[in-house]
Amino acid sequence: MNLRRALLSLAVGLAFADASIVVLALPPIYGELGTSVVGTSWIIAVYAAVVALVAAILAVAGPRVRAGATTTAGLVVFSAASAACGFAPDAAWLITGRAVQGLGAALLLSAALPELGTRRWAVAASIGLAAGPALGGALTQAFDWRSIFLAQAPVAALALIASRQAAPVPATPLGERGPAPRPAVVALVGLSGALVGALFLGVLLIVEVWQYEPLAGAVVVSALPVGMLALRFGVRAGPPVGRAVLGGVALAAGLVGLALLPTSSSGWAALALALCGAGLGLVDPVIEAALLGHRAEVRVGALEVSARHAGLVLGLLLIAPVLSTDLEEGADRAVLAGADTVLEARLAVSDKIDLAQAVGEVIEDAEPGRMPDLESAVDDAALDGDEAEVAQAALVRRIEEVLTRGFRASFLIAAALAALAIVPAALAAGSLRPEPVPARRRALATVVSASVAVGVVALPFAAWRAGGDEVGEYAEPDPCAAAPDPYSGDGLDPTLQRIALGALNGAACEIGIPRTRLVLSLADTPGTAAVDLDEGDLENAVEAGLLRAVDDAQDRGSLPWLAAAALRLAARAAPLPLVLDGIENLDLLPL
Repeated sequence: MNLRRALLSLAVGLAFADASIVVLALPPIYGELGTSVVGTSWIIAVYAAVVALVAAILAVAGPRVRAGATTTAGLVVFSAASAACGFAPDAAWLITGRAVQGLGAALLLSAALPELGTRRWAVAASIGLAAGPALGGALTQAFDWRSIFLAQAPVAALALIASRQAAPVPATPLGERGPAPRPAVVALVGLSGALVGALFLGVLLIVEVWQYEPLAGAVVVSALPVGMLALRFGVRAGPPVGRAVLGGVALAAGLVGLALLPTSSSGWAALALALCGAGLGLVDPVIEAALLGHRAEVRVGALEVSARHAGLVLGLLLIAPVLSTDLEEGADRAVLAGADTVLEARLAVSDKIDLAQAVGEVIEDAEPGRMPDLESAVDDAALDGDEAEVAQAALVRRIEEVLTRGFRASFLIAAALAALAIVPAALAAGSLRPEPVPARRRALATVVSASVAVGVVALPFAAWRAGGDEVGEYAEPDPCAAAPDPYSGDGLDPTLQRIALGALNGAACEIGIPRTRLVLSLADTPGTAAVDLDEGDLENAVEAGLLRAVDDAQDRGSLPWLAAAALRLAARAAPLPLVLDGIENLDLLPL
């Protein structure tokens, strides 16, 4: 009997943990099936939507539902649909299979409550969520994304054999039964919406933008379930209302910390995700206690399952479109920021033009939200040597920061969902009485709760102070207000670089566009970054800019009069080739 219940608990845990397992497979699915960010979100959303709808129907049906037969049907459907998802040839097949898998999960999760009992059912859900990221990351990296679905099918099949002989068990109380579950249901919807924000957004950011391997990404994301388990099973003392409020605030603060990441750092992300998990560990058991109470019924289990998955759908519906738009806009900013970074690199100006063009093209070709292949851009520009490596490292860092900022609004939406859940969570907790616990455990709970409260204030503030408010910003500089020395250093090369870059600033000022857009236009870069320029106007503008840069260099004393005179003659004869070559061939000038 224990083995049968263990297998059924494992199947329940997998079904509950679906979002945290599948989310690690989204980036490779995103690439292999050629879908979009919004399309990828439907791989989770359609599953959650079907679970929410079917579970709501079961909640209404109530006593008319036979738990044993419904569990069996759920395991059959879940197992078959999992196998079908593993062999999906395209996105449409996969999304359809996910809908059928959601049907099986709704039947299984709702009907398993009276068979497992409230305590075992709730623990299976918690452990499933905790193990989900690591399991999804390990399977995806060791095999591929299909393995996460194929691995679920035999587990459900074994649980099917077990469930045919399992007998209902007495309910184990989670807490005092409240007069009505409505506040708990509303709170659960908000908390689940915030959770999908943390998981879905966190994985896309860490794996797609920061380019972590799936398993490494899973380790970072696992900070959330680890924090949740530590607080869920380690701290059960104190007033339920206090735990509910502190938990909701901590979840919201962790999401704000993710929105204010000061750099592409796994350490910062793990701290913010751990705070999110700690918040869930405090508030989730309180909501479960208010909702489930002493009742181990299909109707009650279905209500909780429906609320949780309705929250996932709500979160994705609110977040995915905003994220998609922000990432498209972020790609445009990345082109400009990347080109600006190239212009400041220690490369010949002609090489800068080639690299800026290559960077613009790979960013334009990359799917929104995916890190462009900057290594290939350096290769396409035919650059090598230490300077090229330094330029590539600066490019990666700058573009990572710009794309990371594109997630900010979405993380803040998730934080708002968590904040909106605080009041209904407190109302639901008001129907519960504190559990009697030993004094030592109360003292531990006080210390832990105080630590979480400190983290609520300290983490967002520290991220903001470390540069989280400015990271990834890009404002196009005014070329007419550019400093006379746009390139640092002494000697021949820095002097010529200053003249060439000063000429570009002057030309951009004459035309009335930012310097970066001028460079991208010279390179014929596609997309919104480039503008159409009249060739005659361009030649005149570059000539005026070059003459101004030569005058500035002579006035500063870094360019002898003879060299200045020679450059003026060359500027009037062929200004554009002179600038694009970085004035490299004039090394015989008496500087």
